[in-house]
Amino acid sequence: MPLLYQKMILTCFFLSGLAVCIYIGFSGMGARRGALFKIDAIRHPAYVLPVRAGAGPVQRAESPASNAGIKELRKYLDSLSSTAEGKLLLDSLRKSRPSLYDSLIYTDRYFQLQ
Repeated sequence: MPLLYQKMILTCFFLSGLAVCIYIGFSGMGARRGALFKIDAIRHPAYVLPVRAGAGPVQRAESPASNAGIKELRKYLDSLSSTAEGKLLLDSLRKSRPSLYDSLIYTDRYFQLQ
């Protein structure tokens, strides 16, 4: 292959690479904002409570009245198993909130240790 053809092929290869780089560079600069990439906003599930920035630590409830409400809720949940409708409600509650009953037991034990 003559030297002239090699130089022409090498020049064409270099110019085509340069053209691709220039095209990519200018297409990125001239594109509308957000046209190339679309970033969706983060959506929190409905059960997540909003958190304020700089919120202080959670204060402990020292009164026995707060423990009474937890005991009443546990008693109500235990009484649901006595009827057929209550069993269905209790099963659906356990499926939708599986750790609720465990949290009530843990909280009750926490208040008993105080």
